[in-house]
Amino acid sequence: MTETFDPSSLRQWWPKPATPRPIVIFGAGSIVGDAHLPAYRNAGFPVAGIFDPDAEKAAALARQWDVSAFTSEGEALSAENAIFDLATPPAAHASILSKLPKGSFALIQKPMGSDLAAATGILEICRERNIRAAVNFQLRFAPMMLALKDAIARGYLGEVVDFDAWLALATPWGLWPFLKGLPRIEIAMHSIHYLDLVRSLLGDPQGVHAKTIGHPNHEVAQTRTAAILDYGDAVRCVLSVNHDHDFGRRFQACEFRICGTRGAAYVKLGVNLDYPRGEPDELWIRPSGTANGFRCRLKVRGSPTPSPTGWPICNAMPAARTMNSSGRSRTHGGRWPWWRPPINRARARQRRSQRFHRKSEMSEQTIYYEDYEQGQVRLTSGRTITETDFVVHAGHTGDFFPHHMDAEFAKTLPGGQRIAHGTMIFSIGVGLTASLINPVAFSYGYDRLRFVRPVHIGDTIRTRVTIAAKEDDPKRPRAGRVIERCEVINQRGEVVLAADHILIVERKLEGTIQ
Repeated sequence: MTETFDPSSLRQWWPKPATPRPIVIFGAGSIVGDAHLPAYRNAGFPVAGIFDPDAEKAAALARQWDVSAFTSEGEALSAENAIFDLATPPAAHASILSKLPKGSFALIQKPMGSDLAAATGILEICRERNIRAAVNFQLRFAPMMLALKDAIARGYLGEVVDFDAWLALATPWGLWPFLKGLPRIEIAMHSIHYLDLVRSLLGDPQGVHAKTIGHPNHEVAQTRTAAILDYGDAVRCVLSVNHDHDFGRRFQACEFRICGTRGAAYVKLGVNLDYPRGEPDELWIRPSGTANGFRCRLKVRGSPTPSPTGWPICNAMPAARTMNSSGRSRTHGGRWPWWRPPINRARARQRRSQRFHRKSEMSEQTIYYEDYEQGQVRLTSGRTITETDFVVHAGHTGDFFPHHMDAEFAKTLPGGQRIAHGTMIFSIGVGLTASLINPVAFSYGYDRLRFVRPVHIGDTIRTRVTIAAKEDDPKRPRAGRVIERCEVINQRGEVVLAADHILIVERKLEGTIQ
């Protein structure tokens, strides 16, 4: 593998919509001038205009970037065929969303809400008004992060076993005066990007143990965080974040170290150093089989690709939707912040170990209907598709279509190679989820099966299972139905198959022992 390693071939871009919609920006704060407008201009996305209750502030920013400033909120809301960028404090999101035209598309500045109740209210507004929305997590779209994910997917690091995030720097919190008085700052406003990045690389953790505190030299609620993400016994993942290391640049840092079984990577996130001017980003990769020292320093490509701030807007546009009609994100499963500490930590840990463990051996565990928690997610281990799989499945089913079996014929297809049987990927994807026997549940079948993307020989798939819904069973009063949304994903994190698994699960009886 290392003989042919070409760092310049690593992916550093995200698909752009063919015909991007004009963008209406709500808010004229520093984040709009420092990040959103530069990214949209670099990407070639049209900006219809800016609205802010402070009309002079909006007009000044609009003149600086040669765009329009709306004279009223109504004028901004009436823009035709627009996508709405809510670059506003979390307290303002619900009010704006409730006024957007029904069926609109929106990008919501993180956090989605100041707390769980506010975020839930925003979700209900989106559902009621059929608004397709995405939350602005842009770090996973940075060119170097896309390249890092691609390197991991290609196996250059082997299996990732260690992720270290270390920040010791001075953040100018005064640039965002609206933060003063907010009860949650550091994780909700800053480290949320690192948590989202880790999820994009490693999947969802089994749990998070975190402590976030402030500093006596200022009034910002929290500026220092220590967090451990629990990925079981195979992966160590730690975040150490200190925004108050204001003692000169020499010993400041904003860096990630990612180690695998056969290689390693180093990331310098330069944008946070001397913010907002920043320093160049860096990605170093030592792929498997090389001598001591990192083999390459990847030169992150810039123009004409937009900065990572430009990519989330793509995912809120109709051509690249990430939300379904219920308002649930296909990436995040529609659940609320998975780092929220549970009220009963011991009970939550027990439930996670019972229902969402990652052990490879088959085990049995009684899980009643009441014990399933909507929004809970588990990710299976991976399975690489081989030619043997193609041959065996064709023999079992009698499906010897040339699309699956004839390599020469497949060269004439758009992908240029054989396509896996959809029924095979469904069978393997379901099989990957079979690690726990629940004696009080049985499968009622599968619904809404969709073959989303082709799978080829050499692709590695795994299955993400989300508890999507719970409902009464009209035929069985002593049982309920649990809907598991099963998404089979490939090594690039793309969904290739989706289906809803319906479980019939017994309810607890009076006096059931826990």
